[in-house]
Amino acid sequence: MTWRVISEADWTIGDSERFPGSRLFVSCGGCGYFESYGPSRVIMRLRELRLGGYKTPLPQVTKSVDRKCPRCGQQNWRAELAWPPGFTEGDAKRAAARARN
Repeated sequence: MTWRVISEADWTIGDSERFPGSRLFVSCGGCGYFESYGPSRVIMRLRELRLGGYKTPLPQVTKSVDRKCPRCGQQNWRAELAWPPGFTEGDAKRAAARARN
């Protein structure tokens, strides 16, 4: 199963609110290693470090990652918004209802 990418290059991390249930998908450009994070957690961390917030562009989010890839040792990260494997339209509707209420 694969992650379904929903973001464009010029999006910000705050755009995740338009897609309930989406995750920040950070992957290594060298080997494909990845991790996913809740966008709200990343926004809070960017604010703590005073590196950005809701309007931080996705490519800039990766500049705050100062560790190397555990698999290949490169530091070539990219960030995208994506839905996890198996995430259905019904899941999206439930996540939207949960966010509204």
